[in-house]
Amino acid sequence: MISIPFLFIFSCTNSKLDVEEEVVIDYEHVIFKDKVLENGVPVQGAIVSVYGNGQRYFDETDAKGEYSIVVPSESLLVTGFISLNISHSDYKPLNVTYKAPLLSNSTYDSKSIAKTIVKCNNCLRVKNANATELYHLGDDNFSGTANSQFQKNSDGIETFFSFVNTIGDDAKLKITFEAKGLQPDRFNTPAMVVFGNQSIHLEESPEDGSYQKYALEFDNDKAIETIEFRTSEPRSATDLDVDDWEFTSFYIEGID
Repeated sequence: MISIPFLFIFSCTNSKLDVEEEVVIDYEHVIFKDKVLENGVPVQGAIVSVYGNGQRYFDETDAKGEYSIVVPSESLLVTGFISLNISHSDYKPLNVTYKAPLLSNSTYDSKSIAKTIVKCNNCLRVKNANATELYHLGDDNFSGTANSQFQKNSDGIETFFSFVNTIGDDAKLKITFEAKGLQPDRFNTPAMVVFGNQSIHLEESPEDGSYQKYALEFDNDKAIETIEFRTSEPRSATDLDVDDWEFTSFYIEGID
């Protein structure tokens, strides 16, 4: 983390960064800035994205692999963990997390994580998912603890991903993502991921609001090309509360 004492920076909010334009920032802010590399070689065209108070701020890496994103300080979480996603169609997505609160008028790098981006040779094409997206499932009924602090409003209680199933029946599907906020013991049924007639309940994520990596394996069925993410069910007819949780860096790959 590097503190910056000046207000003249290259920046843009909620749009692609124009690195040739100098903009005056006259509000309290946080800058996310670094390079995305593969074995020391810059990766151009990676989308780097972070949510603040429901709004998405992003940039696309240039020929040097560089990105820079400015987010108003008041938009960021003050407890728990903040997620920044790095995504490129040829690589596995990366999730960089920062423990809140972040210092205003300071710059945060990607803690060397962006320098480890790797190819995803066996990844399947997901037709309706944005890998740069942060998904929030639940009913927006939450408060208090660090693992109940989220970067955007709920997308509903379930979401479906359609993908191109190009692997054989003898292989398996591996579903990988990172999630926070899961509290299955508080609800009637845990949140789950569903593929056809197979389902896997999700274990609790860390109480401090940090992200846990989930890697789920399913027997493949070439007739099925949909993965469903589903949050918990209400405890009773009178208590309709469901679990709120967020996940990011989602991808599907075929494995032997």
